[in-house]
Amino acid sequence: MEGCDFRTALKKLAAWYGLSDTDDNYQPVKYPPVKKKPQLIPVEPVSQLYVDNLLRNHRMMLELLTEYVSENEILRETYKAFEVGIAPALLPHDYYNLSNRLVFPIRNGQGDLVAFAGRYRGETKGTNIRKYMNSSNSPVYHKSELLYGLYQAQEAIRRRGFVYITEGYKDVLAMHAAGFKNTVALCGTALTEQHLALLKRSTNQVLVMLDGDAAE
Repeated sequence: MEGCDFRTALKKLAAWYGLSDTDDNYQPVKYPPVKKKPQLIPVEPVSQLYVDNLLRNHRMMLELLTEYVSENEILRETYKAFEVGIAPALLPHDYYNLSNRLVFPIRNGQGDLVAFAGRYRGETKGTNIRKYMNSSNSPVYHKSELLYGLYQAQEAIRRRGFVYITEGYKDVLAMHAAGFKNTVALCGTALTEQHLALLKRSTNQVLVMLDGDAAE
């Protein structure tokens, strides 16, 4: 503003704040060295063709399921609405882990069929049989990013202003059948930040109702 050079400007500023107008005691500010940011490993983009083929295979798998009719009359319509079925003994290789199991189709928040969970229909205690088998992670399915039943529950969550979070697929079905349609379930055993981000689009109120036993 005053048209002076840099050193004159320093002297003027020093005078304003009662500092020495000499640079005898001047100490340059030492800044910490700048750390180089780690190089991110480039992620290969997933082609839309691959995703479309994956979803198409899921739909074909869904058509193979035999409709499951619950013994509980109250649950019957709910199981039907959630497309729960029984998988045949012979399945395509990618789905052989679901053979003869009670299968719960998993849809994302937009309603796309992205995965399956299969529950063993017999007794697993004392055996090495896993009670549940889930689809492997894929470009459209990650347990930490999806909630079972969210697609079916979204309207009720917004209407009631809160959501119940359970640990099991059958818990969701029982809650919906009982009229608590604002219920979702984890696809694994961990509640993640991604899950909460999904729910925040509809509500800030969460009631967690997880099982007290150890995860299987």
